[in-house]
Amino acid sequence: LQVLECLWRQRWSRTVDGVGALIISPTRELAFQTFQVLNKIGAHHQLSAALLIGGTDVEFESKRIGSVNIVVCTPGRLLQHMDENSTFSCEQLQILVIDEADRILDLGFSRQMNAILENLPRNRQTLLFSATQTKNVKDLVRLALQDPLYISAHENAPQATPESLLQARFLTEAFCHLRPGLSLMGLWGTMNQMKRLEVFKKFNNKTFGAAMIATDVASRGLDFARVDLVLQLDCPVDVDDYIH
Repeated sequence: LQVLECLWRQRWSRTVDGVGALIISPTRELAFQTFQVLNKIGAHHQLSAALLIGGTDVEFESKRIGSVNIVVCTPGRLLQHMDENSTFSCEQLQILVIDEADRILDLGFSRQMNAILENLPRNRQTLLFSATQTKNVKDLVRLALQDPLYISAHENAPQATPESLLQARFLTEAFCHLRPGLSLMGLWGTMNQMKRLEVFKKFNNKTFGAAMIATDVASRGLDFARVDLVLQLDCPVDVDDYIH
């Protein structure tokens, strides 16, 4: 919403002004979900948007990106276009959004993020979003922002997890021939990108009777509104991962 408002207030031109906003996410699935939400809330605006993620047709992206106002992307693919696509420019950029900032650094994107920031104008608004603040994110704040302001949604909360959260530990027996009668799906990092997005959309559209077995590729930022139960095979060794 803030991205759309920022460009709308400046009367951003779809055909003349170029890229006005970048939204960077650590995973392809989170970028895809963000892009879906952007399309819904931006349906009544004239601004154009593009999704840049690995595993998709980079040549198709290159041909279209010159007329895009809002780019939703992962760091690697964004940097690839910055390095290889002469028609891609962020000189007019007004707002940069980095989602799950600590996770982006956890995944080893710190050098890529530094390179991306070097290609962006300093006169811009930059927003970092993270459920957990880490030292690496603070370093990124100092690098990307001038006079940064830290805002916490639960600054005075006595604990990081909701009071209503029921936490329990289960010991279960594996049944080799179990037939639960559910629609079962899987999601993991080495899966073909089109298959990953297909599974993501299929699970998200289910209204009842579905289960997904996933690696930590689904652990950050994804929003499945109708999920009733989350089971973790092993408790995360990192408290930040548990909070997320």
